[in-house]
Amino acid sequence: MHAVVALPLIAAAYSATFGARTELRLREPGDVTASGEVVEQSLDSDNAGEARLLANFKAFELGLGYLPRLTFRNLADEPERDLLHGGELAATFRFRRLTLSLREVASYGERSFSPLVVTGAGAAPGAATPETSAVAPSQVALDGSVSYVSSDTTLSVAAVLTRRSTLSFSSSYFVGGGIDESDRALFPFTTGVRGTVAFERRATRIDTLVSSVDALAQRAEGPGTTVRTRTVAASEGWRRSWSRSTDTDVRAGAGLTSSSEAEENPTFFPSASAALIHRIVTGPRHGRLELTASASVDNVVDQLSGRADTRAQVAARALWTLEPLSFYAEGSRAESIGDSDAGLSLTSAAAGMRAQLSRHFATEFGLRLVDQDLGDQALAQDLAVTGFAWAIFAALEYRGDPIPLD
Repeated sequence: MHAVVALPLIAAAYSATFGARTELRLREPGDVTASGEVVEQSLDSDNAGEARLLANFKAFELGLGYLPRLTFRNLADEPERDLLHGGELAATFRFRRLTLSLREVASYGERSFSPLVVTGAGAAPGAATPETSAVAPSQVALDGSVSYVSSDTTLSVAAVLTRRSTLSFSSSYFVGGGIDESDRALFPFTTGVRGTVAFERRATRIDTLVSSVDALAQRAEGPGTTVRTRTVAASEGWRRSWSRSTDTDVRAGAGLTSSSEAEENPTFFPSASAALIHRIVTGPRHGRLELTASASVDNVVDQLSGRADTRAQVAARALWTLEPLSFYAEGSRAESIGDSDAGLSLTSAAAGMRAQLSRHFATEFGLRLVDQDLGDQALAQDLAVTGFAWAIFAALEYRGDPIPLD
């Protein structure tokens, strides 16, 4: 489809992109029907779309996107429909030594927070691929869906100070949670701000040192309860490219957190991470095997309670690409350390195969697993996944080329 766009602006290149992903998923345990019957297994149809308009000027880029998601749950018994509207608006200004970005992401409708479902960035076509797999989950896994609304506005600035150093800053204002009182009993409504300042300096050709400070202040409101949480953390990082095949990224620091419900304020928490990426060229057709491993310990504000919780996490991933095929396997575990009312133990894994059928079409088959223990946490037990759950899926994806609108 082609169109002509005429705007009273200076010369620019306009384009549009379209994409879609449909996934058929069988999962266990299944849903609880309206009659109260527990279904052993449920069959879902998950459909995500993407439409974007882009305008590129000499030193300015503007993007507008609509990303709807339509899910039919429990198709074989008592089907339920979830519709989530998503939108993005982004503007980027580029100067000689300065880049300024403003981005708004919003959603409204029925949203799933299950690790058995590709959510967040992976909900968009082209993003749910093994190459762009989401970070392993560290939040409580939920089953079913919540009537949800959210908005996240982010301002980012990056300045090149010298040939070897850059300074970056980002600040966000966010709101999100259940739409009405019944939904907020399951998923509280949260408002807050967060910010990051980072200074990067290239020490050598293969070494980069990073100093950063992160801060967060938020308020989570549920029926009859309000939790205010503030955190600040500082860290030093070291990125090194050991060779064309191996990269490492380590970071160490500490922070302080305070909460309106904590017995002691403020409290100290460690903030550290380490990641290793190793690439191996395989086979006569020059396939590539990429191995990734990471470990971290950091403060996490629990999305159900609004309380701060120190959680350790380990993850590993293998991706073998032999065009037009890709095979992947990954696993992770997140565990609360110390005493917390928001304690969590979450193990997740996934494996699958992706085949690029043509320039525009791809298919994917796979398996997702999750095992969760909430300990003494009593929040949202009606929605939270407890114990072991699995899902197998098959997906078809379309990704179109940019369409010029000049």
